[in-house]
Amino acid sequence: MEAFPICYALAIKKEGVIQDFDRWNGSKWLRHVKTRRPLFDWEMDQWKIFTTFLECIPIRKLISDTIAWTLCSSGLFSFGLFWKGLEESWSFESFVFKDIWQGICPPKIEVFLWQSLRGKVLVKDAMQRYGMNHIKDMDCSFYRSGTETMDYVFWLCMWSSSLWEECMSW
Repeated sequence: MEAFPICYALAIKKEGVIQDFDRWNGSKWLRHVKTRRPLFDWEMDQWKIFTTFLECIPIRKLISDTIAWTLCSSGLFSFGLFWKGLEESWSFESFVFKDIWQGICPPKIEVFLWQSLRGKVLVKDAMQRYGMNHIKDMDCSFYRSGTETMDYVFWLCMWSSSLWEECMSW
């Protein structure tokens, strides 16, 4: 729903299990999400990304479906092991990532900070790189004085610069 809003809006069935959307055809698993109308050209880009995402999820006929946490031999999730795995994979700047998850601000803000530090905020430049080609205007949404990239939106734009100056004066 959040990652593919157009696909979600067009889907006839909004909730269900995998077997509600797919079926076996011999040994091949066929994925099919029914839409309430044919897709327009500008919706096809997101639909292609959505179907490519679905194809990356392997479905095997003779293996039971289970959820297992691979960082633990028991397969059970624990925040301690999750954090340990993050620290090992993010040894650089790990002190910054530890400071984000302190509960000082609302969870949505913590997630946004984490995404921005990892360079995963969907600005126009990133959306175009991910194949969302319907974006024609690459100018910054605030002042339209430069290309909307992560660095530009958070540091170089006149709007963000004045916001940072105001924060520093506090």
